[in-house]
Amino acid sequence: MEKNQLTIVGKIDNMVVERRIMNYRKDIPEELLTTKKDICDEFARHGYNPNEVIFFEK
Repeated sequence: MEKNQLTIVGKIDNMVVERRIMNYRKDIPEELLTTKKDICDEFARHGYNPNEVIFFEK
């Protein structure tokens, strides 16, 4: 059985935050939304505006 993983990257200026979703399934969008929220929270903890995060998949 193939194990899918997806890495979501958030970036503002020179700060980059990566989170990996193991066993990623496209039919469960909550995983992706939760991961993006976690990344936004990490930027907010470092004083950045989470609305400025640019996301991409790796």
